[in-house]
Amino acid sequence: MEQAIDYFKQALDIEQEIGYRHGEGIDLGNLGLAYAELDQMERAIDYHKQAIDIAREIRDKRGEGNCLGNLGIAYTKLGQVEEATDYYKQALQVAKETGDQKQEGEWNENLGIAYADLGQVEKAIEYTEEALVIFEELKSPNAEQARAFLEELRTKE
Repeated sequence: MEQAIDYFKQALDIEQEIGYRHGEGIDLGNLGLAYAELDQMERAIDYHKQAIDIAREIRDKRGEGNCLGNLGIAYTKLGQVEEATDYYKQALQVAKETGDQKQEGEWNENLGIAYADLGQVEKAIEYTEEALVIFEELKSPNAEQARAFLEELRTKE
């Protein structure tokens, strides 16, 4: 992972030198993911926020949505689940706006898990049901996992 970070930083330097903002955003997002893999969440969050700023600047809605969701994941790993839900909701909204059903399903699923962690079972069920509908429509292998989680949640009602 350290080698990947080095390469992403080199690529970022080049992108900045030539003024290729889209590439900068991708490299910053990749650095965020790499630092998250190393459990360096504060650094991951910093890089994801920089990537979001660029995505918004260049009007890259899909990039913005991915980075918002990745911020949610980072905050979840830090145990800041309420903060994570804010980012998941923003990512979900972007997925709906762009028609990205795969991402819509995934952010619904993450919201379901987050609300379960917060002890809000009804909301967890609501988001997980939505994820399941989407996963089934897409014939996604995630459907089985969502179905099992939904059954587990229903026993907690």
